[in-house]
Amino acid sequence: MPQINWTQTAGLTGFALAAIFCWRAADRQRGPWRMLAMFYALLCVELVANTRHTLLRTIGGIFGLGSYYMDRRPVQLAALAILVGLVVWLAWRTMRTAARRPGVRSARIVALAATSLFAAEIVSLHQIDAVMYRRIGPVMLIGWLWLACGVCAAIVAVGARPARKRRSR
Repeated sequence: MPQINWTQTAGLTGFALAAIFCWRAADRQRGPWRMLAMFYALLCVELVANTRHTLLRTIGGIFGLGSYYMDRRPVQLAALAILVGLVVWLAWRTMRTAARRPGVRSARIVALAATSLFAAEIVSLHQIDAVMYRRIGPVMLIGWLWLACGVCAAIVAVGARPARKRRSR
């Protein structure tokens, strides 16, 4: 079993809370709550398994970390541009399609923010890494951000109102 550090513990705490409360919200309101619960549960698994780091090591092994490592900045910038474009597009679609259900828009935006954190970590620009891996107490900034995303998702899920019952005439 891998050893869990304080940064991972912060993320696990936030995402586990989000998974639990999104699952419970699915009993009260129709919408993507169960899917969001499974998404946050998968993030918990990812934090323990560290698949993103394994993926980076594998890609580095394929390309060889020697000369490629120094020349990868254009690839990183292109990947970052694609990710930013994708995030903007998904946020725009979320704003358009989730307007009719209370809480769904906010829940999707928080899930998008959590996904963006993992994507930024995978792209691995040194300047971004330097900020995200800065320690604030025993936890790196990225751990606090994961915790914040999870807590925000849990709060949104708690606020999911029961679906209105239609009156029959």
